[in-house]
Amino acid sequence: MAKIGVGADYVYWFARETTFGTAVAASPTLIPTEGFTINHDYKSHIVPRATGLRVQGDDDAWQDTNGSIPDTSFSFFVSQDTAALFPAVLQYDTDFTAAVNVMTLSAMVDYDDLPDFSNDEGYFYTIQAQGPAQAYNERLVGAVGNSLKLSVGPDANEGALYAEMAFIAKESSINSSNYTGTPTTPSMASLYKWSDIGTFTVNSLDVTSSLYDWEITITNSAKPVPYGGGANMALPKIEGSGSFKLLGNDSNIITLKGLCGNSAAGASYALVLEFGDGTVSEADEMNINAQIKLTNYSVDKPMDGEETVTFEYTLVQDSTTTPFTLSYYTA
Repeated sequence: MAKIGVGADYVYWFARETTFGTAVAASPTLIPTEGFTINHDYKSHIVPRATGLRVQGDDDAWQDTNGSIPDTSFSFFVSQDTAALFPAVLQYDTDFTAAVNVMTLSAMVDYDDLPDFSNDEGYFYTIQAQGPAQAYNERLVGAVGNSLKLSVGPDANEGALYAEMAFIAKESSINSSNYTGTPTTPSMASLYKWSDIGTFTVNSLDVTSSLYDWEITITNSAKPVPYGGGANMALPKIEGSGSFKLLGNDSNIITLKGLCGNSAAGASYALVLEFGDGTVSEADEMNINAQIKLTNYSVDKPMDGEETVTFEYTLVQDSTTTPFTLSYYTA
C-alpha cells in the first residue's frame, strides 16, 4: 500500500493566463480554501451494433474528453490577493486598472465591453489542486468563472467577507507540473470583517446599525463555444440576486417594506456596503455598490429572540448606473 495522503497535504492555487488555454504555473496565488474537486467530465462512447453476443464488446466502447466541459467550485476568504479572481466573473475586454491604489471591478453588460477570449481578451486562469506528489495534481486550463457569491455576517465564516465561485474551463489535466517560483500567500490579517462595516444603505436609507447579514450572487451563464473544448467562451446573460437581513422595525425598515411593493417600472435603488470609512485607503477597506430592485421581504418573530426582516432583491441597471461595482485598496 502506498503512503496515505490527506487533504492537508494539498495547496490550491490560481494564475492568470495571457494566452487563452495556455497554462501558467509561475508564481501563482494560493487560494485560502479547505479544498475543491475538479470534474474532468470524461465522456463515454458506445458503438451500437449486433455482434452475436448478448453483451457490449470492449472494442466498441471508449472514453475521451470530446465535448466535455471540466469545472470546479470552491470557497475562500476575501482578501486583496484573492479578489484578483473576481474578474473571472466580472469580465472586461481590457484590464481593470487600479487608480491611486484603488482597484474597481464592475459587471460589464455591454457587448463592446465583453471579451473575445479567442483573441486573448478578458480574464482566464490556470487553477490547480497540487498534492504531495505530482501524480496527485489536477489542473484546469482556460478557466472562466460563471458564478460569484459574496456574503458576510457576524456568525458565519469567522465574521469575514466570504466568496464562493464556480468555474468552467477549456480543458483539464492530471499529473500536471507543480508551480514554479514563489507563490503569493494571501494574508488573513487584513480581511474585510463584519466589525469593520461602516456603512450599509439602501436608497440612501441608513440601516447600518440594523444590519444582520448580506449576500449577493452574480452569474454570467458562461459556456464554451463550440460546445466542449471550444476556442471561445460566451457570456450570454449577467444576472444577480441576493438578500439582506435587518433588525427590528424602525422607520427606515418600514420604508423599505413599502419599496418592495412599488409597482412602478424603473423603480430601482442603490445599495451601498462599505468596509471602513468609505475612502478605500487601507488594506481592509472595500466599497460595494449595487443597483437593485427590491422584490420581497419576510418577517421572523421568534418567541425567544429579536424580530428581523429579510429583504430579497435582484440586480438591475438603470439608465446611468453600472449594476455592480466593487472597489478595494491594493497597496
